[in-house]
Amino acid sequence: QNTKLKKKIHTKMGRRGRKIVLNAARIATLEGGVTIDCSKKHIISLYRTLLKKGNGLPTVAQRSFVRFKVRAAFREAKTLENDEDIVTQIQIALAQVDTLDAKLDALKYFFEDDRITEGHREMVREEQKKQAEHDYRKNERDWVTL
Repeated sequence: QNTKLKKKIHTKMGRRGRKIVLNAARIATLEGGVTIDCSKKHIISLYRTLLKKGNGLPTVAQRSFVRFKVRAAFREAKTLENDEDIVTQIQIALAQVDTLDAKLDALKYFFEDDRITEGHREMVREEQKKQAEHDYRKNERDWVTL
């Protein structure tokens, strides 16, 4: 893979005829025309997204593990100089966001969140029971009309 980072500078004309730089982004174009934003702003946003997704995990051990791994990975990637290595690490981080989304969806069925109090759990159980009764009665009405 031959990846080069190109600097795109977005400007506008000021009142006195001078160019004003709005933002400068480092863009990498991959095979197939896929572009990845390698700007500092995007990388910080990606870091925060990973930490927020990790904070949604149900147990303390899972949350602290993700926090530790994300911080270590970004600390290690901070020293990279090669453009290809930087793009590869960004691709890995983007894949990890998708992985954390899938884990959040799956783990909510296997673990109860340790931040939820017993009173809240009882309230949720009552709501689920009422919903189940409502669904049963609705289905019972459908049976009569058949």
